[in-house]
Amino acid sequence: MQPAKNVLRMVAIVYTCLYLVFLIIATIPATRSAIFSNAFHASFRLEQTLTYLLFANFAIGLFAWFHSELVAGLIFLSWFALVLWAERFSIRFGMGGGSGPLLGLPGLLFGLVLVYRSLARIFRNKFIAPE
Repeated sequence: MQPAKNVLRMVAIVYTCLYLVFLIIATIPATRSAIFSNAFHASFRLEQTLTYLLFANFAIGLFAWFHSELVAGLIFLSWFALVLWAERFSIRFGMGGGSGPLLGLPGLLFGLVLVYRSLARIFRNKFIAPE
């Protein structure tokens, strides 16, 4: 069970590094056109700020993972809900969006796996523990 936990953490760390690379590329003005079709849209700064806040939320979930799987899983699930909200905001008021939920799918899977593992452990210890 321990090797699966370590593999999942390594995948999460790689995903976080790729997320950080995306943020860096989106921040450099010369490379914005590679990601955004209209980087001069009025809501671009707001959407960029939302992206930074979402990354901070994801990073908090990653650090919380080392203390509590349940808390980290709930943070990842709330992060994915915020990704969906930011995507709807971007489609309605911003630059169009489109790929946020697809790119955020690993975070949703991390959240579901962590919540499942921690709740299974809690119920196993509470109801099936030896006397």
